[in-house]
Amino acid sequence: MNRFILVQNTILPVIYSLTSLLVLIGSGLIYRYNKSIFLLNLAIADTLSDLTIPIQFIFRSKYFLKKCSCSLYICLLSKSIEILGYNASTLTICIIAVDRFHLVYNQLKQRHRIKIRCALLFIWILPSLFSTSGLISIKVNTYFNSYQQLISCQILFFPLTAKIFF
Repeated sequence: MNRFILVQNTILPVIYSLTSLLVLIGSGLIYRYNKSIFLLNLAIADTLSDLTIPIQFIFRSKYFLKKCSCSLYICLLSKSIEILGYNASTLTICIIAVDRFHLVYNQLKQRHRIKIRCALLFIWILPSLFSTSGLISIKVNTYFNSYQQLISCQILFFPLTAKIFF
């Protein structure tokens, strides 16, 4: 039991922080050497998603549970950034696929900068709407298991019905 708490409170956050650091270094290399605006946008979205990885394990720490009273705000910020980053990353990959299709299909036509700007706006506006709508349904729960008190940060998919039944 004590080994589990040691792993949960120290080793896992260190491993996930190192993973996060490696992703940041990889994204930094893309920032430095890349000429494609869409791949640069993908690196930015992945960096946003990456920043939430260590925060996920803060919620499993007994120290955080005892000392911090701002867990709701950290949960809201973490999940909103996570939703924003994941959705922006997915949309960027879709836009890259469409862009590559148009490059192959219309080889002789010039690419328009206005369409690229509209695509970039679309990539960030739609996930922003998703992440702000998720603010309504994000909740911090405190629960107990047989040997310790835990907290979790979760998204309720149907927040209005959850309020009625719980």
